[in-house]
Amino acid sequence: MFYLNNYHIDILTRNVPCPIRLNVELTTNCNLKCVMCRGSQNYVEGNKAGRHLTVEDFARILNGIDLNRLKVLNLAGSAESLLNPDILPILALCRENKIIVELITNGMLLTPQISKQLIGYSSEIHVSFGGSRRETFEAIRQGADFELICKNIKTLSKLKKENNQRYPQIWINPILMKRNIQELPEVIALAKELDCHGVACSHLIVDSPELIRESLFFHKQEANHYLQKAEEVAKRDQISFVRPAYFSQESDDDGKRETIEAWKTCRFLWNYAILGVEGLIPCSGSGDLKLDCDGNVIRNKFMDIWNNGWYAGMRYKLLTGNPPQCCINCTDPSVKDPNHIGSYFKEEVFSDAFDYAKKELTRSQKGEFDQRECSVLSSNEHISG
Repeated sequence: MFYLNNYHIDILTRNVPCPIRLNVELTTNCNLKCVMCRGSQNYVEGNKAGRHLTVEDFARILNGIDLNRLKVLNLAGSAESLLNPDILPILALCRENKIIVELITNGMLLTPQISKQLIGYSSEIHVSFGGSRRETFEAIRQGADFELICKNIKTLSKLKKENNQRYPQIWINPILMKRNIQELPEVIALAKELDCHGVACSHLIVDSPELIRESLFFHKQEANHYLQKAEEVAKRDQISFVRPAYFSQESDDDGKRETIEAWKTCRFLWNYAILGVEGLIPCSGSGDLKLDCDGNVIRNKFMDIWNNGWYAGMRYKLLTGNPPQCCINCTDPSVKDPNHIGSYFKEEVFSDAFDYAKKELTRSQKGEFDQRECSVLSSNEHISG
């Protein structure tokens, strides 16, 4: 048995070095109204509203962390990072400090000027995608220009070749749902045409009633079919392909919103940090958890917050096998069981989704759900009441 004495506890909870990966939100603004994205509430015309992280404040953040330990700086959030009016000086500052940058963008503002700043000092650029056809793409990612985004990706690929650079790797990231799953093999082929490194897709996580029937949980056979076709195209075209797990033919859903006990091996509070425009965010899977302190890294030094009483207390709970409820109920999709209905719906729509599932499964005319799945769900009606 291994016991932690006070010295070990202090080292592991209050004297934790700088994180190796830092996620920084540069703005709360977005220029698209994607049907599945909560960030669409941040949509603004002309970039006139919202909050931005200034280059001066960004520099203060960098001055407060150990850049020798930091391996990756991810520029992402619930909005569009490239809308920040200081994006070019921020990228220039990253280059000056030899910081490896990852960027998640919708691609609309990925201009040649910005692309040049990213070449050589960005490991990956992920472009959010809607589908392989303009009509599908622009219906999902409302306000987007499909042709412009493809052009911007081509330009970035061309600049990489002209500068004899392998990086950044360019990834296309579609969110899979009923209306675009049939186009996934074509998305792989398009990635090849645009000279991308790969395609990384994930399931739609539903947080609004109108999108319940878009979940591929209700279209399992169709989803598996097109995931397999996409794998075949990726292998043929030598495109890296990251996909969610196949749905099993036999559901093991017991009607509970279960998660893998990821907290037992989670090291997020030791190695990773998320900086929102207004301050530190505990983690991506924390739900409504808030810091019980002033997490603003402009008013306070980052390392002072990183090793304060709140962080130390959370780390201690994980180390001693007494995780807080938010960790037990982690909302990170990567720790969800792919065959549980609760893995695809936020808490606020779960009851509606379960009711819809029962209606669909009991009809069973479409042949997408077998009687075993129907019996599993119907035997657990109590959770929707």
